[in-house]
Amino acid sequence: AKGNDGFAAEVSITGSKDGWFRIHEATINNYGFENAPTRVFKGTGWVSGRHLGLLLNRNYLYRDSSERAPVVAKLGSGPDSFVVDRLVACRADWVKVEGTYLGTRLRGWARGTCANQATTCP
Repeated sequence: AKGNDGFAAEVSITGSKDGWFRIHEATINNYGFENAPTRVFKGTGWVSGRHLGLLLNRNYLYRDSSERAPVVAKLGSGPDSFVVDRLVACRADWVKVEGTYLGTRLRGWARGTCANQATTCP
């Protein structure tokens, strides 16, 4: 859902199963405004990973949710170089994503995600 200035709703994910994500609530942050975030959904519900997105703040995609797992790809062109098309699963602070990097389709696990739509996270 798009909100003020085209910002999408940000959700609190509490689980995943078969490409679907259980969310607790959804809010639209009014970046650049002094207004408090607007809650657009309260309660528990499920959303397809095809309707969710995020930025990756780390440069590696892994085969599994461990930094000891083989690296699927090194994303060396900054946080906007990998375009996440779909969230596939989550496990603790890891998320499995699908997307495109320099014209190549990739799927892998990452951590260090960022939901902030106005700037990158630290």
